[in-house]
Amino acid sequence: AGATPVTVTGGGAALPALIALVAELERRGVPWALTGAVALEAHGLPRETRDVDMYVDDRHRAVLNVFRDAGLGIAHFSDELAAAYPHGNGEDDRIDLIFPRMEPAATMLHRAVRRTLRGVSVPVLPPLALTAIKLMSARAK
Repeated sequence: AGATPVTVTGGGAALPALIALVAELERRGVPWALTGAVALEAHGLPRETRDVDMYVDDRHRAVLNVFRDAGLGIAHFSDELAAAYPHGNGEDDRIDLIFPRMEPAATMLHRAVRRTLRGVSVPVLPPLALTAIKLMSARAK
């Protein structure tokens, strides 16, 4: 089955930067999926945002080289979080790369569904996974 086409208006300059790298991520076999506000919008639940959040399998941290090679700036915030900044854009226009190590977050990547954003098929975490992530992050605070 093909990816469901959806219109996404959020994500600022970060979404086109990520969309441009999808083919390279797929070529390298990197398990990843959109999460956060852009993922919600891909499921028909719009929420204004300028950044893009993506889950990346913890064993694929070398994915940062894909973003670096494409000219994006990289910042490391913690063991589980890094960000890629499209050149010439503000701090809010960023791609947050989340490397979950704990279950069930790590397994959620295998439940991603395909959506077509701006003509490109991308994996998106399903709504139930997005809800679980929100609950887990609230509990961690």
